[in-house]
Amino acid sequence: MVHSKTYGLMRASILATLDGSAWIAALGMATATQLSLTGDEIFWPELMGLAAMAATTQIGAGMRGRVLRNAYRIGSADEVGHVALAWIAASIMAVGVDLFLPVRPVPLLALATALPFSLMIMLGTRFAWRFMQDLRRRPNPSRAKHRVIVFGAGEGGDQIVRAMMRDPESQYVAVAMLDDDVTKTHREFHGVRVQGTSADLAAVAERTDATMLLIAIPSAKADLIAETDAAGVALGLDVRILPATSELVGLLSTADIRELTEADLLGRDEVEV
Repeated sequence: MVHSKTYGLMRASILATLDGSAWIAALGMATATQLSLTGDEIFWPELMGLAAMAATTQIGAGMRGRVLRNAYRIGSADEVGHVALAWIAASIMAVGVDLFLPVRPVPLLALATALPFSLMIMLGTRFAWRFMQDLRRRPNPSRAKHRVIVFGAGEGGDQIVRAMMRDPESQYVAVAMLDDDVTKTHREFHGVRVQGTSADLAAVAERTDATMLLIAIPSAKADLIAETDAAGVALGLDVRILPATSELVGLLSTADIRELTEADLLGRDEVEV
């Protein structure tokens, strides 16, 4: 609990500093660039005062929207939305104050440049943070027990690759994806690229030193499962499958990966005699 609170305070402090600095940097750089070109005087005290007000508004709105309270995953859609709302509040304040000050510290063109630039800095730092987090969570391919080709780049494939690549202790590491929808070729899912269709299985398996083929299509029919299983077994791959759509409860995890059964291959429940 102490560790969690300490992390939350550190994260909130860092994000508040980044958000405030984004406004100071954006307004300062945009104004200095424009006025240095025109040769006009820069009113630094007023400029820094306006930047400080914008930064304070951003941080205050961020606290109110729980952006700085560890409520959302860094770089998630929820966090980005609340950061944008706080930025809108700070932008309205900055424009209002700049227009009504006796001496305008930020020219109109510089203000129009600084507003989106400040948002880019805030979101850019969060996406970089998220990227570094994901890299640290990726399993070490040399320690993973199974090097997996994931067949299916739909929702099932997306979820299972995410589960594999965000667990540093995972025994599964996705080395490639395949999908018979050619429009998905070369797409990336959590750093794992779709390298072709089922027809490319042999080449991809050899290129990636794969040891397992995972059928990640919960709605797959028996004939597709049987055909894919035969192709994988012929290449010496351990073929596994995800639960059928009717069996799914919640998000997929690596615990859902299982061996094929006769029911999978027959397309119906086993009948005990």
